[in-house]
Amino acid sequence: MTDASTKLTPKGQQTRRRIVEAASRLIAIHGITGTTLEDVRAEARVSSSQIYHYFTDKQSLLLAVIDNQENETGRDPMVGNFESVAGVRAWGDLLVDQQREPHRHGGCPIATLGSELAVADGEGLDRVAQAFRRLQDSIGNGYRTMQTRGGLAANADPDALATVTLATVIGGLVLAQLNQDSGALAASIDGVLALLTPHTEDVGKAQRAS
Repeated sequence: MTDASTKLTPKGQQTRRRIVEAASRLIAIHGITGTTLEDVRAEARVSSSQIYHYFTDKQSLLLAVIDNQENETGRDPMVGNFESVAGVRAWGDLLVDQQREPHRHGGCPIATLGSELAVADGEGLDRVAQAFRRLQDSIGNGYRTMQTRGGLAANADPDALATVTLATVIGGLVLAQLNQDSGALAASIDGVLALLTPHTEDVGKAQRAS
């Protein structure tokens, strides 16, 4: 929550949050360019004057959406358990299931924002890039834990695997949004699991040999 929003009355904070959450939902489905302030007004059931009371323009609302996602990482579907192959599979299943929900063919707003970075200004670019770095670090830390526990080969590179995992799944999310079909996302999850397989099989072979 920004300093400005903390100065609002409880009712004002509630209205502002409703606007931000409405924008987050719409951006996840339609993207930045496909979401207008009028769309947000209708989704949030507020007046235009209320939107401009809390946000000077669409860009300031976009930054608030990014902040909101960062403050609610526990609810972000992109945050999962990467400490085991089963955890990665469960994370992928959750993402695919969410894409199959009616009218849901979009990703999390951060992933959608990442595919449209060109429309953001410098501050927006920096914040989205930071969000992606945190996601990548979270995945890499999970893979490191898997490696420490003996579930991932000692010669595997957790950071490289995290980079490929995030890039592959974001690509799947973007295609799912464009095609209105979760098939591309499901295929990207399968690709991540296939990427992990040799590194987990190596562990099994080493254990059998010892």
